[in-house]
Amino acid sequence: MLVCIGSFASAQSTSPRFGTLKNQDNTGRALTYGYVTPAYAASVALVPRYYDTTVKVGQLTGNLTLTVTVTNCYVGDKLEIVLAADATDRTVTFSTGFTSGGTVLIPASGTFCYYFTFNGVGWIHASKSVFATSTGLNVNGNVTTTTGNIQNHTQGVAIPITATITAAQLATGLLTTTSAAAVTMTLPTATQIATQIGATQGTVFEFIVDNSAGANTVTVAVGSGITASGFPATNTLTLGASTTIGTAGFRLVFISATAATLTRIN
Repeated sequence: MLVCIGSFASAQSTSPRFGTLKNQDNTGRALTYGYVTPAYAASVALVPRYYDTTVKVGQLTGNLTLTVTVTNCYVGDKLEIVLAADATDRTVTFSTGFTSGGTVLIPASGTFCYYFTFNGVGWIHASKSVFATSTGLNVNGNVTTTTGNIQNHTQGVAIPITATITAAQLATGLLTTTSAAAVTMTLPTATQIATQIGATQGTVFEFIVDNSAGANTVTVAVGSGITASGFPATNTLTLGASTTIGTAGFRLVFISATAATLTRIN
């Protein structure tokens, strides 16, 4: 009689359960957090090393170009960038490593916080917060894009005469006039605004037109790529000159980086 004594083992697959390529296995990854404070320079290279990295760049005393590495980054990683300008408007360019490079304006004495998420290829813009300088108010947004931009009077822009508003002026969130004559404010194009604030599909941007100290009417007209919702067929809105009806809030919702709808919210 032949007796076989031994052990049996089930076959093992040679292929890992979650794959071997970058970002295929985040299971069990430690959720680490880091905070770095690079000094201001004309060009700053960011190297996120954590699941959630916060970067506070030194006060901007000039324009800034930001680049960011994608090495050793995982899908879902988070990056917050805090930027504060000195007493002068400063331009910030998001360059290599960001999925859609663009330029934004940080108004004089303003502080902004931009949020990004890593998608396996690059860092995509997730949202933006605005910190009003005189009150310290933090307005946090939604997005997969950018959120509403809410500013205080100290950061507003005076529009004394009929003019086409620049994207940088609109980005302050407040347009005011004290004109004795009628004023027409024509908004920039949807593309210009999107470039200025880093808007993509789904971005919501809010601003205020203040004619409470004016002595005549202000007419708001939309720019190319913007469709006014609830406006007359002329796509304009007239504000009276009084403290009770001379102030209005507006909301831009971006359908894409080149198209948006505008509605009055109060």
